[in-house]
Amino acid sequence: MTRQEIEVVFSRMREALVRLDADALASLHTETCVVDSPAGGTHSGRAAIANVYRGWFAAFPDFKVLSDELVIEGDPFHSHNQLSRYGPRDDMTCL
Repeated sequence: MTRQEIEVVFSRMREALVRLDADALASLHTETCVVDSPAGGTHSGRAAIANVYRGWFAAFPDFKVLSDELVIEGDPFHSHNQLSRYGPRDDMTCL
């Protein structure tokens, strides 16, 4: 992927997170993608990944990305995020 393509994908991701749009987020994954999450387990395919996002948003309806930084250096790239999520305990913040 080019730098511009990576930036477009991350821009779409940020926009979908603001809207809490599970389907838009899942569309950024390939149909054969496998997501291995310590919080959500292992899930394969867009439909399963969308369900993980839906579950996360249902559990934390006030989920927000407080800040993010996209670092692109050559082939690898990283996204650093500070997330805020509120649910049964309003004092929980995920960094």
